[in-house]
Amino acid sequence: MRGAVKGKSSDQGFRAENASRSYVQISIVLFVAILAVAILNFHIADKQKKMLQITQVVEQQVVLVEGVYKNIKLHQKNNDHSLADAIRADASAAQELEPVVLPLMVSATWGATKNLDIAPFKALGSLSFKGISYAAYVASNQSGYAYDFAREIEKIVQDGAVEKWQAQVRGFVAAVQKETDILVQGSFALYGVIFLLLLYQSMSLVLPALKEITRQRDQLRNLAANDVLTGLYNRAMLFKLAVMLISASKRHKQELTALIVDVDGFEQLNMKYGRAVGDKALQLLSDELANVLRTSDVIGRIGGDEFAIFLPATDEYRATYVAEKLRSSAESLVIEAGEQHVLLTVSIGIAEIQPGHDTPDDMLRAVHTAVVKAKETGRNRCVTFSNMEAVVAEPAVAQSAH
Repeated sequence: MRGAVKGKSSDQGFRAENASRSYVQISIVLFVAILAVAILNFHIADKQKKMLQITQVVEQQVVLVEGVYKNIKLHQKNNDHSLADAIRADASAAQELEPVVLPLMVSATWGATKNLDIAPFKALGSLSFKGISYAAYVASNQSGYAYDFAREIEKIVQDGAVEKWQAQVRGFVAAVQKETDILVQGSFALYGVIFLLLLYQSMSLVLPALKEITRQRDQLRNLAANDVLTGLYNRAMLFKLAVMLISASKRHKQELTALIVDVDGFEQLNMKYGRAVGDKALQLLSDELANVLRTSDVIGRIGGDEFAIFLPATDEYRATYVAEKLRSSAESLVIEAGEQHVLLTVSIGIAEIQPGHDTPDDMLRAVHTAVVKAKETGRNRCVTFSNMEAVVAEPAVAQSAH
């Protein structure tokens, strides 16, 4: 029939405040987690970049010192002085890389350099210096000194300085990779935390918000279907439902009776006590009428002080008992107007569906004729359309068969 959504504003405010506080707290944690992931990913990318740079620089360094040694061997064999320039160039390039390697390693790790043996690295540095000296003595035709440097370079190579330094670099890169793996695992853990926080927000904040949006949407639909003042169906919705009731009545050959409840002297009540009292009277009356009816009955407000009711599976005879209960209930209402008490009475028209009644307007036209008759014959009474002359001046209280 109708429904009213009522809530406690204080509880809603408390829940809204808690939800807002929870949202802010989770948002802060999410921000921190996302920031931490960004920092971790930066460090991961930085470590990977520096490992690649270290590998490339060391490979270049090894190629250069091996080139120095190879060209010295060729020079010793062929006595080709043109190789001196190549020896000097490779040795100089290797020396230029020396200040780059160790700082790059230090910046790439938390502590992997503690286990790093730099003796082979120093040996390669010495090899580069000796290569430059060798080329200088060759250029000045001092083959004796050049020969001494050649023997020292060969000893460095024979001692395995190149292989030892490459092994140290591989071990260093492996240690840095372990550090990177720890960062990757940490980032995965933070991704999990972020996912759980987002899931929590979705379950505890977003879903309730969606429910609230749905509730408000339903309220808007109710506003479109219900009279704002009384909460009963408005005229448009009442007529839609009445069309279905009329169709069902004709299809299943069942009784259907319509009533109009009209408040007696409502304009005078508004003029004397004000519209606020009139509105309060309509609200109380609508609640009282709805409480008397069955859940299968349909009631709506069709005018300022008029209510229409459709009683399915009810003939005119039984409808008169329902109408009398409605009239009696309205008569028992007391409306407060300041320090005064105002009593209400209603006039009720009754009409059962006839073969020519195809629309709600057809039925209500007959009911309205009965209401007019009730007004003309003294008000505060019920009149049926089929028996316009049988008007009871003092309606007796009847037991409801409804």
